[in-house]
Amino acid sequence: MFVQVLFICKYVFVFSFLHKLKARSMGLAVAHHSFPDFH
Repeated sequence: MFVQVLFICKYVFVFSFLHKLKARSMGLAVAHHSFPDFH
């Protein structure tokens, strides 16, 4: 039971970390592609 909770917590932590990293890289890519259009 405790090991299962620990595993789920670790999975959620890794998932949120990857999601944050992907969102940041996607945000940079979107900003990089959209800024030249404004100028």
